[in-house]
Amino acid sequence: MIKTKNITLGLVILLALTVLAGCTPGAAADTDEAQPTLDIAALKAEIASTVIAEITQQAPEQPAAAIIEQPTQTPWVITATVDPAQQQTAQVLIPVLPTATKKPASSGGVALPTITPTYYTDVARVSTQSPASYSVFSPGYDFDTSWTIENTGHRQWNTQFYYKIKRFDGTEFGPFFLSALNVGDTFTALVDTVAPSTPGNYVNTLWIVNDDGVSFFSTSFIFTVK
Repeated sequence: MIKTKNITLGLVILLALTVLAGCTPGAAADTDEAQPTLDIAALKAEIASTVIAEITQQAPEQPAAAIIEQPTQTPWVITATVDPAQQQTAQVLIPVLPTATKKPASSGGVALPTITPTYYTDVARVSTQSPASYSVFSPGYDFDTSWTIENTGHRQWNTQFYYKIKRFDGTEFGPFFLSALNVGDTFTALVDTVAPSTPGNYVNTLWIVNDDGVSFFSTSFIFTVK
């Protein structure tokens, strides 16, 4: 506010002096003595210099250039404190590897199949056989092949069980249906045999079929002709 007033006052004085200079006559017409003259130009210069000096003194100082600080990139270090009350014991999980399965025996680099015994309800065995296997007969000898078979299974054989015989020459006999046989009971089967004229080994075969049509047992009589 002071700055504005000083400037206005200086301008008013300068303007007044200018007007005054324009109105003052150069010399009086009827006076013999010369009047002192006012140096208007010097006065203007002095007033202008004074006004400029006042303005310069009263002008506010320019603020220093702002110093911009570059932000530092100090990393934040966060320290986590574990509450002992909430701390849990770490559990180490150890994977359990599957145990190796025993492989079946191999022969010559080829794995042999694993044989699992099959359970059968119906089982039989030869109690006696006549003549004994590997008997030797002369050509044309006449004899009967006899088998006594025992029920060694887990149930009774009903009347739907039967047996059949195949003689060495390919002739088949049967079926011969059985009477009911409890476990431990036996039956006897016969087949007439005449030794062939040609020397060699020959076989007579008997097999038993249950009520499901399954042949669950067989036996063979082997003899020799010389």
